[in-house]
Amino acid sequence: MLRALLWGVFTVCLAGNVVSSLMGAPVLVDAGFGVVALLCITVLIVRYVKGRR
Repeated sequence: MLRALLWGVFTVCLAGNVVSSLMGAPVLVDAGFGVVALLCITVLIVRYVKGRR
């Protein structure tokens, strides 16, 4: 369940980052989407590595 949620949030953040970049939104909006996307992918990778042990 958490994995699907993280993938969903990651996808929304990527789409939000693309749209806000194309629309000329403030840099903080782009950075916010980027930080959340980075956190999601980090958690997904950590959970994957821990699951393989």
